[in-house]
Amino acid sequence: SWFLSYVLYRASEMSTRTVVFESVAKERLWVFGADGSVRRVRAKDRDIVAELNNPSTIYLFDPAGHSTGQTREPYRCLAFTVIASSPNKNNYRDMLKHGGEILFMPPWLLAELRAIAPFMPKPLSAVEVERRFARHGGIARGVLSDKPGLWDAQLQAAVESCNLGAVKRSLGLSDADESATHKVVAYKVVEDGDAPY
Repeated sequence: SWFLSYVLYRASEMSTRTVVFESVAKERLWVFGADGSVRRVRAKDRDIVAELNNPSTIYLFDPAGHSTGQTREPYRCLAFTVIASSPNKNNYRDMLKHGGEILFMPPWLLAELRAIAPFMPKPLSAVEVERRFARHGGIARGVLSDKPGLWDAQLQAAVESCNLGAVKRSLGLSDADESATHKVVAYKVVEDGDAPY
């Protein structure tokens, strides 16, 4: 997730915080110690990562890419946990039961995507960024991907698999009825005077 990369970067600037990043796709955790150390742990051994029991630790969880297509939630622990996922409650249901909050991050603006595109491993022209933005909106992974055909195919499959009733039911809701709906419906994050974001 682009957002988790940003959080990891910002956390690295805090020399007193340990960061644990877990990737479901890679079935690994990386522990970035406050002392500059880095170690890798298999996901099935995450219960031995003592840092997860420290409330000053930042635990970044990326549920994307589970090989079976099933969802998995983060390890329940004392660390400050950030889950970057699609609006699929199966990725964070347990966390909500235990007092977790949901914050929706707004999609990237076209200007932000244009600004970062030249720094990608495969730089994109402003025209190409605009073309992809017209198709995928502010979803950075879709716009900046080095496999645009894959993203186009995923969007087409989502459009074909969604029924109009599911899309209509999703309008105005914070999370989608069906797994493909969030790929078709664009969320607009609006400021709420009481919201912490």
